[in-house]
Amino acid sequence: MKVFVTYSIHTLWKQVLREQLAKHSIDFTFGELGEVDIKTPLTAEITKELASALAIYGIEFVSEDQNLLVRRIKDVIRDYVYTEGDLPPVNVSKLLSEKLNYSYGHLTAVFSEATSISIAHFTMMQKVERIKELIIETELSLTEISYRLNYSSLAHLSSQFKLITGLSPKRFKEIIEKKRLSQSLIE
Repeated sequence: MKVFVTYSIHTLWKQVLREQLAKHSIDFTFGELGEVDIKTPLTAEITKELASALAIYGIEFVSEDQNLLVRRIKDVIRDYVYTEGDLPPVNVSKLLSEKLNYSYGHLTAVFSEATSISIAHFTMMQKVERIKELIIETELSLTEISYRLNYSSLAHLSSQFKLITGLSPKRFKEIIEKKRLSQSLIE
């Protein structure tokens, strides 16, 4: 029997981190946007053990300022794109500047240098991943999804989706439905 699983990546990383820090009796609090205030002094050995244990889940400690800023930019964008319900109509450049207290020009320069893509392209990629999730996990129509993710039109959503995936969202949805149908016939 196959089942589909949904999850919240934001809840997941916090739970994994909470469990790993508890194993070492480390006192901490969560801050905003992936910040963790560790109140217990960490030895080099514990830091190494934690890094190894967290790496299995794709979680890593970041301390270098530029990499930290890039991580925080990504976190703000992911938090925005994965907002429950409809996305608030916000300009991403303004959102980033307000949340991170840097000019958008500075943020985009740091981000592009570190990742070789623009913030706009990263945002588009995240939105396309969210579209895929909504197609797979919900019964929302493509029009409803475009409305939920603040696209100006279904055509705009479709063009970005095709640019990133090479498929139209309609074709992607057909493929998913075909896979589900064939799986249910096998079982």
